[in-house]
Amino acid sequence: IADWKGLDPALARLSRQIAAGEPAVDPFMLLFCCTEPEEILKACQNAALAREASVDDIWGAGLFRHDAAPGKKIRVGYVSANFYDHAVGTLIGQLLESHDRRAFEIFCYCHSPVKSGQRRERIKRAADHFIDIDALDDLQAAKRIHADGIEILVDLMGYTKGHRLRIFSLRPAPVQVTWIGFAGSAGGRSADYIIADGVVIPPTDDRFYDEKPVRMPVCYQVNDGARRLAEHPMTRSQFGIPEDAVVFCNFNQTAKITPPVADLWAAIMGAVPNSVLWLWSLFDAGTRNLRREMAERGVSPERVHFGATLPDAEHLSRYGLCDLFLDSFPYCGHATASNALFGACPVLTLPGRTFASRVSASLLTALDLKDLIAASPEDYVRKAVALARDAKKRKALKQHLANARATSPLFNGARFAGDIEKAYRIMVKRHRAGAAATAIEIAV
Repeated sequence: IADWKGLDPALARLSRQIAAGEPAVDPFMLLFCCTEPEEILKACQNAALAREASVDDIWGAGLFRHDAAPGKKIRVGYVSANFYDHAVGTLIGQLLESHDRRAFEIFCYCHSPVKSGQRRERIKRAADHFIDIDALDDLQAAKRIHADGIEILVDLMGYTKGHRLRIFSLRPAPVQVTWIGFAGSAGGRSADYIIADGVVIPPTDDRFYDEKPVRMPVCYQVNDGARRLAEHPMTRSQFGIPEDAVVFCNFNQTAKITPPVADLWAAIMGAVPNSVLWLWSLFDAGTRNLRREMAERGVSPERVHFGATLPDAEHLSRYGLCDLFLDSFPYCGHATASNALFGACPVLTLPGRTFASRVSASLLTALDLKDLIAASPEDYVRKAVALARDAKKRKALKQHLANARATSPLFNGARFAGDIEKAYRIMVKRHRAGAAATAIEIAV
């Protein structure tokens, strides 16, 4: 809710707790405020050690044996609580539909409390087997996965809300992978591989992950190219946005907006008097606090607007009304950034040292828009102000992105399926040969 009172001492206390090995620090919450990958890894390892000790105390280690004999098809199991109208559920639909059924058999293990919805039904249709494990405890779920003969088990959640990483600590599958839900390591023995790319995890950063990185050729983030914009044109006036203003936007959740972000946004708006800022907040307190924080930085409240939650097609089209998405840090836009780009809104980002801070940079690199990756806070302000004053450049960027919806591999889930299947084949080949996991590079 953007209540930043006492934030600095709270973050200092958090760092001390992580260094002391306290497992109660939530690694996911850390992504919103931490700029050091070493600290994030330590928090993940603390949580993993506590989880694994609990699993071993209750059930004992090494419950499952894994046969290295090849089956007719590679059985891949995806585990998530987000097989519904959630960011992850939105991203993976086309991938699941596009897997090569001659070589792969796809299982989705769902532990979501949400039991209906269009995306859930689409995912159910896309999977060869859709198994609801919500009513099973972790050991029962692990036994089901092992009995199904899963050779590659993929965690789509990491430390996000509702995760079931204890299943992965039980090691029901011989090859385990963490991907897309959490921008960091699962820690410990939970996964052998982490799906990444050369921007979010460059080779020099491998030491910040307990898993071996698998670097995808375009971007680690899969996208669904079958998504559609609204059928009817939308206007700024219907949302109370001035038609003649330069519209900066950020529809990330409020937790991603930090005091340094607000400082830079205020500097940008101070240099662009005819601009407004369009945000999104679930909570009235967040709306009030952000308006107050921006006012304290010299931005009058009437220049800060808040948008409501919209159906997917309308939400994507709303981005077309905006001139520039001002990214947050150290937790930048992930699915939010790809939504903006799909909706033809340029994204200006400021990456740091963490995976969570580099996702937008990865998306922009895939779209050949590296000029929108700022090198410093000062560069971030300079680039934003320059774009605000250059309508011709903004129009060209929007056209580039509109064309990319149909032409870029970033927005092609079927293409991504082929790439990740190459990775799965390498993982399985190494396992069947008795070789340890290793970093994998998937060629273009």
